[in-house]
Amino acid sequence: PQEPIYRFQAIAHNHHLLITGLYSPSPAAQAGLQIGDRILTINDDSYTYLDDEQSCSLIHSPVGDRYPESMTMTVERDGKLLTYTLHPQITAPDS
Repeated sequence: PQEPIYRFQAIAHNHHLLITGLYSPSPAAQAGLQIGDRILTINDDSYTYLDDEQSCSLIHSPVGDRYPESMTMTVERDGKLLTYTLHPQITAPDS
């Protein structure tokens, strides 16, 4: 089976989901995401405020693994709301 790859890192910090790393080139960088962006929504899922259970869930199932087709992400950057659409790279496992 093939795996979708978006090539960004996000961590839960103070009940928010923040982008902490971007590979370049990558679908995430190409879409326009930046380190420090606060993720508010992905598709119809809200990440506006993460409780402890949601934060732990992200450790076991990272954001990119939850959206195999594509993701439309709304982020907050410098007080502005921005929306990006990411289309994953599809790779073979362990590549």
